[in-house]
Amino acid sequence: MTVVAKSWDRFSIAANTRPNSPKRRNVTQEELLVPAFGSKLALFGACAACGAMLSVLSGFGVAFVILSLSLQGGAWSWWAMLAIGVVSTLVLFAYASWERKHDHEWLERF
Repeated sequence: MTVVAKSWDRFSIAANTRPNSPKRRNVTQEELLVPAFGSKLALFGACAACGAMLSVLSGFGVAFVILSLSLQGGAWSWWAMLAIGVVSTLVLFAYASWERKHDHEWLERF
């Protein structure tokens, strides 16, 4: 007959915990380099891709409005999705540019 401990000293708790002293990593200077700031065109492309994805996701919301209000989904639904995509692209680009500028200023202090 096997006796199982019914306290905090069980084997499963002792085996699934992190070690008290983690191994030291060998960090090289290449890992500490600050990434170069890319072009504004690449940033805008990434924001445009995110805006396109948000407009596709908003299509589900537009479809829900059409179905719940018994409306006909004509051209206005496509224009609404386009407007959501353009506005979200511009907002994301403005925020990312602002954030990148402040990161650059912060890095220049060091």
